[in-house]
Amino acid sequence: MPAPAPALAESRGGVVATAACADNRRMREHDDPRPVAPEAPLPGDCCDSGCDRCVYDLYNEEAARYRQQLAAWRARHPDQAS
Repeated sequence: MPAPAPALAESRGGVVATAACADNRRMREHDDPRPVAPEAPLPGDCCDSGCDRCVYDLYNEEAARYRQQLAAWRARHPDQAS
């Protein structure tokens, strides 16, 4: 007796994915979550005393790191919107 056909989950670009493919995609997204943007400092977080490492400097460094991580994540997840 032949094996039963897998249940169809969705069709994209003429390619039919099985429920197992959809499960694998969900697992991959769970194991590799989208990076979270850093929280911008509030206006009162800066003491305006010319610190060598101002909270705005730290935020800009974190924001640059986030943009790099997001670009890498998008490359790994091309099917994810924005």
